[in-house]
Amino acid sequence: MSFVLFRLKFSTPLHISNVRSDYSQSETIIHSDTLYSAFFEAWSKLGLTQQIEKQFKQLQFTLSSLFPFTMDNQTKNYVYFFPKPLNLSHTKVSEKKHKDIKKIQYVDKNFLEKYRNGYRELTDEDYNLAKGKYLTEACIDTNFMSSEVFPRVTIPRQGGDATPYYIERIFFKENSGLFFIAQFDNDEIKNHVISALHYLCDEGIGTDRHVGNGFFQFEEDNIDFESITSDYAFNLSLYCPSAERVKEIMNDDNIAYEIITRGGWITTPEYNTLRKKYIRM
Repeated sequence: MSFVLFRLKFSTPLHISNVRSDYSQSETIIHSDTLYSAFFEAWSKLGLTQQIEKQFKQLQFTLSSLFPFTMDNQTKNYVYFFPKPLNLSHTKVSEKKHKDIKKIQYVDKNFLEKYRNGYRELTDEDYNLAKGKYLTEACIDTNFMSSEVFPRVTIPRQGGDATPYYIERIFFKENSGLFFIAQFDNDEIKNHVISALHYLCDEGIGTDRHVGNGFFQFEEDNIDFESITSDYAFNLSLYCPSAERVKEIMNDDNIAYEIITRGGWITTPEYNTLRKKYIRM
């Protein structure tokens, strides 16, 4: 299975807001719903509102969330990381290593392929491959994605005392950043998505874009996954199941999931004082 992959290399720091709008903490993943919203907003600014209406009737493209990537210092190949599958067991790992193995948050593409083929038990060998929160055989700088908290001040428009607050910003080293995977029904919609990406390069993505956060350049590539037959799937984007599907999920011991609340503020001009409806996914 071949997918189109886009690498976003950030030239300025990035802040990804959470549902609580807590500036002092930044998320490290840009979720798929945020990416869809960014594209629709870009199309609106580019005068492609008819494209938005068309997608509401029948979505012609599919996006993953944005995950971290970096480069192998030896092979100079890109290493793509995906969230660690939730049902990975570590009972075969020595007990004294459990604390460290639990720190793993991301696995590389090679390990994900092993997982898709039935690998469910982490071992001491896997522990030896762990590099901080990343599981990979590649030679990487584990600090390719780092963060720093900066003080900021907000001043009331109607006068009054200034209020200090803190914001966490994410920094990426060279040849590192965030990537997403996409599928397109046709070349026309792909070209529209690329146009939106060009717009977002200069507009930025994430929070505090007006002060220079979230600017990037992007590269297009392909990524292949082994074709296998399975009764199960691994989500690379957020999933909002129907009420009937929720019952099936909760009664299936083979399914592992986490619940995340999505919300926040609308950023479209004229509506940016309104909160989004909270949705659990």
